[in-house]
Amino acid sequence: MIILDAKTGKQVAALPIGDGADGVVFDPVIKTAYSSNGDGTITVVKEVSADKFVIQETLRSEPGARTIALDLHTHHIFLPTATFEKSIVAAQRPKRVLGTFRILEFGR
Repeated sequence: MIILDAKTGKQVAALPIGDGADGVVFDPVIKTAYSSNGDGTITVVKEVSADKFVIQETLRSEPGARTIALDLHTHHIFLPTATFEKSIVAAQRPKRVLGTFRILEFGR
């Protein structure tokens, strides 16, 4: 995850996150960013100060849960996912199993 200063465009931090990242949300109230990663993890990054960011923790989600949404009222994050078939071709995105769609919710 690359973090930039919005005013100057200068890089503030570069932090390792999980593979297959698709979405990032930032909660300005609790100063926390969440990266949803296709490898089944969520990287939680805390803004300590305007120029210091640290990985707070890595949560387990589910493989393929890459899209993310944030509820600013509850400070919960939501990741839609499903069960996926095993792909025979490595470069091909696996197909969803019909009827397995669900929303994962994370919060404290």
